[in-house]
Formats: sequence, C-alpha cells, structure tokens
Amino acid sequence: MGFERQLQTILPMFNNLSDKVIQENLKHKRNNIEEDGLDREHKKFFLDYLINSGQFDSNNLRDEVNMFLFAGTETTALTLSFILVVLGMFQDIQDKVLQEILEVIGPGRCPESKDLHNLQYTDRVIKETLRLFPVASIFIRYITKDTNLGDFVIPKYASVYFGVLYIHRNEKYWPNPLKFDPDRFLPEEQVKRHPCTYIPFSYGPRNCIGKDCLTRLIVD
Repeated sequence: MGFERQLQTILPMFNNLSDKVIQENLKHKRNNIEEDGLDREHKKFFLDYLINSGQFDSNNLRDEVNMFLFAGTETTALTLSFILVVLGMFQDIQDKVLQEILEVIGPGRCPESKDLHNLQYTDRVIKETLRLFPVASIFIRYITKDTNLGDFVIPKYASVYFGVLYIHRNEKYWPNPLKFDPDRFLPEEQVKRHPCTYIPFSYGPRNCIGKDCLTRLIVD
C-alpha cells in the first residue's frame, strides 16, 4: 500500500504536466488563427497529428503524452547516468570536459542553448557514451514493400530487428570497438562512416524523441 499511496500522490502531478503540454499546443494554434484568421502551417509535432486526427479524447491524449514524456525523460536519465560513470572511470576525459566547460561557459553562470555548439569535446564524449551504451539496444521496423538488399530480399510485411549494440561495437565500422575514444566523432572521422553505423536514436523521421530531450535536459 505504501507504493500505491505514493503513486496516487505523484500521478496528479504527472497528469497536470501532460495537460499543460496539450493546452500550450492548443493555445499556440489558436494564437496563429487569431493573428490572421488562418490556421497557418507550422512545423508539426507528433502531438499535432494526434489532436488533428480527432480520434483521441482528452484522457487518451493525456495517456499518449504521458507515455512520450516518460519515454523521453527515462531514457535521458539513463544516458546521463552512463555519462557520469564514464567521466568517473576516465579522469583524463573528465578533465578535458571540465576545461572546455570552464573555457566556454566559465565558473559563474549556467549553460545556455547557444553554448552547445561550442562544447565540441563534450558533445563527442556524449556521442561516444551513446555508442557504447545505447539505451535502446534493439529496435524494430515494419517493412511496407519488398526491399532488395543485394544478397537477399526482405519481403513485404516482415518485421526487421536492428541490433544497435551489435552495430555500435562492430569492428568493421569501429576499430578497437570497446575502447572509449571521443575522437571517433571528430568531423574528419565521421565522414568515413555510413550514418547508419551510429543509430542510438534509430534513424529517419521516426527517430526517438529522447534525442531532443537529452539536449534540453543537459542545458537545463
């Protein structure tokens, strides 16, 4: 019962956050219409498609937002934990990250979004952490048409499993794959590899929303 009481205490807070996200989205859309009388096109997010479909009532919308908020923040928390472990294991890398942060941000202020572009070594440390410790070690895609890969054809309606951990630690793409080396992600090194050899957030238009959540939480 102790856990049940905790859940009943926390759940309204979580639901209120989801309701706020939905209301902010609707408010933004209303403001666009009020400005010029038109429902102007803007960059659509997944929530826009859910609302516009008309298939979800308020409770269903909240459930969907709850799921995405949980998925995005839980995976981000795990990644941040892995980053802290790596920094604790490799003192030299920790020192370089600290030096860069002090040079770019300084000791007296909080980081801002504009600082991210200049934290290039820190960015490489995060990417190398995600290479070795991807939160999702596998994801699945549903094939909508016969796909010829040269050696074989994946038939329509098949489900394909992508082994992220296997790809990220494959010696074919990553020499000495178990070595932690942030310089693998120097620009001149990245151009040597196919982009799909590094897919911690999957790939394409259905990639993981945790990618944006990670960036925002690091800044916040």
